[in-house]
Amino acid sequence: MQLPDLTLVRQLVSIDSRMDATLDSGVKMDSYFHTATASQWLRKDFIDTVRQYRSKEKYTSGYEYFCGNGLLGFEMLGFNFVEHMTFTDYYDVALQECMDTAFFNGLTSRVRTQCVTSVSELPSTTQFDFVVSVPPHINGTLHDVRQRLLTTPSVWAPGYPKAADAENILRMVDEDWAQHSDFFTHLGAHTTEDVDVFIYEPLLYPELITSIQEGGFYIYEGYDIPHLFEQMPAKAQPEIHQYGKIYHLKK
Repeated sequence: MQLPDLTLVRQLVSIDSRMDATLDSGVKMDSYFHTATASQWLRKDFIDTVRQYRSKEKYTSGYEYFCGNGLLGFEMLGFNFVEHMTFTDYYDVALQECMDTAFFNGLTSRVRTQCVTSVSELPSTTQFDFVVSVPPHINGTLHDVRQRLLTTPSVWAPGYPKAADAENILRMVDEDWAQHSDFFTHLGAHTTEDVDVFIYEPLLYPELITSIQEGGFYIYEGYDIPHLFEQMPAKAQPEIHQYGKIYHLKK
């Protein structure tokens, strides 16, 4: 699986991207691996969705795929929706910040991180009953997407060149949907039969539906994202209202 060139990513990460915040759950984050403003609002939609639609009062073992600085997973821990969380990413700096957040909040006994390029690299005995993720959602290369964002006006981020900075690109790029395919191909072997998967997709392309089904999952429901919707530029709202949802997957 071809992954983005992290050399460019390292060059783009800057102190200006620093996030210093207390999350809704009370977890404190001090992160240089910045989370885009849209993700800050989307996490509120995840909180509301999991609170209302989870099948268990408290899950045993959770997993945040493509975690970045672990924004979603730490909210889930902070609200006590899950006992333990595993965070994986292929960017080592992001995982170090997950461990820093765990340390500063006294959560080290409930947090595990692993630097992986494929879900298949997880230990064979690993089993999750809860999964959250905002995976990359543009089919393209790191360089191509950066150039597109810098040169093409966008209803999503008009006049906002920082849309091309490192953390946004990492969240966006999935060349030939390879990471989605890998995720769903291998996730089944690491999840219980009663697992709840909550995943955000701005557009559910046919190729993604195929990957979900071939991985042994089905779309149980799709939930609206009012917090993120309210923050979108007016021109983008019809599209995000029609397509963008947190999808609830089951086996």
